Amino acid sequence: MARYKKEFLGQMKFYFNLWLGENAFSLLPQREVSLLYKLHFTPPRLLVAEGSRVSKKMLMEFKKSLCGWLDFYTLEIADELPKITLNHFFTYYLSIIFFLRKINEDDFANAKELKEKFKKLDETGDKTIKNGYQLLDNVLLMLGLVYSDPLKCFYWLNWKVNDEKSKIKGLFIFLKINIVKPITMDFIVKGDKRPAYRYGVPLNRTGIFWQTYKPPDKGSFRWKEELEIYIQSHAIKRLYERVELIDPIFMRYFLFYSLRQPKMFYEKNFLLIPYQMEHVVIGYFIADITQGKILIRTFLFLTNEGTPEARRLKENTGLMKADIKYLKIHKLKAFVESDIVKNERIKNIFIEAGCGGLFNLRFDHPDAYSGKIKLAEEMTKYLEIKDENELLEPC
Repeated sequence: MARYKKEFLGQMKFYFNLWLGENAFSLLPQREVSLLYKLHFTPPRLLVAEGSRVSKKMLMEFKKSLCGWLDFYTLEIADELPKITLNHFFTYYLSIIFFLRKINEDDFANAKELKEKFKKLDETGDKTIKNGYQLLDNVLLMLGLVYSDPLKCFYWLNWKVNDEKSKIKGLFIFLKINIVKPITMDFIVKGDKRPAYRYGVPLNRTGIFWQTYKPPDKGSFRWKEELEIYIQSHAIKRLYERVELIDPIFMRYFLFYSLRQPKMFYEKNFLLIPYQMEHVVIGYFIADITQGKILIRTFLFLTNEGTPEARRLKENTGLMKADIKYLKIHKLKAFVESDIVKNERIKNIFIEAGCGGLFNLRFDHPDAYSGKIKLAEEMTKYLEIKDENELLEPC
């Protein structure tokens, strides 16, 4: 505890002098320094809400992600002052703002001078506090999205400032993890009864928003109401298989992002729902309208048979389902780790088919677009494309 206090006051001194002016911290009497430490804010603390059960492993995952995002996100506090992390906003910024706002000019010898130095920081204080809490809301929303699994459970978080007496020094914010089990429904598919899970979006503070969509009109038929959406486990399984390079945490985030306001359309008699990563479509969920619901049945990667891109590939090159599988270009891995990106002629085949976005994704691993997997030459031979420098023999 003594070491933590020393480190905290050392950091507090740094920010006092940085934000209020040189030697500002020295204007505080020792009694006020002790009071500041007693009342200071600490980083948000994760708790499990009453009635919810979270495993120790999952709780540690939440804490790890929370700490990472609190150190990652930054916000401005005043003109000409450097941005601070969300972690330091909750620890040092709030401590200084609320402490100095309660000081009167006659509380101690240098109080008036300190209040004068504080004016500039205080002018933007309410705006900064609002922005800081909005940023926290974004973090909590992200936590709910990346850990919620529509097939298992949804997580949503709410928060409040601790106002209870505690043995723990300082003030802090409770972040409470709530769990909601998915709603299931049986669908009759090809004569068999198959379970599916209702799709929802975890919203911090309010709980799960059960999404509904109005399907696109087809021909002369016009939909008048929105329908509930359900997803089969097969669709999630195929998603994981076909875009395996994406971390499951981000895969779930892009799932919720893609289904937030989906641009559904028909391909033949099926509904296609684009799955996007960084605004790049990398595949589609295939859905039917049955029993008065939208049922997502499976997931197709961009080159899988049944997508507009696969149709154009067939029209341009003659490549069919068996060819695509033989060439092993039916998964994301083939485009991110192969040498296709380095071969202009083969690359352009996919760009013309609408797959160009696959070459512009960002990945944090050394094999991304490295050419590790050799596919370009094999595809060239398979498609009987002659090299531009090869001379044709005379007839």
